[in-house]
Amino acid sequence: MVYLSDYVLPDDPKWSMPDRDLWEIYLPAAKRLAPELEKARVLERHLFRAEYAQPIVGTHYSRVLPPVRTGVPGLYSAAMAQVYPEDRGQNYAVKIAREAAAALLEDLG
Repeated sequence: MVYLSDYVLPDDPKWSMPDRDLWEIYLPAAKRLAPELEKARVLERHLFRAEYAQPIVGTHYSRVLPPVRTGVPGLYSAAMAQVYPEDRGQNYAVKIAREAAAALLEDLG
């Protein structure tokens, strides 16, 4: 799994660029970071755009913080809303992804 991020304003040309065109922009740099990507078979890719990417948390958010294990067998949640009390950041995204992966592996036994 590869996670690429680029926070741009809505008036940036990348904001409205077709997904396939953005992929062509980012792919060369991704291949420099991970040369094995050149030979890898990309099964899926997803692009998400949100004008307001920062989660807004209310008072006592820690009481309603979504758990990594959702309660649905085989479904795990690793979202920026779960990095609380930290602010959004790639390092925290990686941290919550690792927690979800660890929960999955633990549940697989």
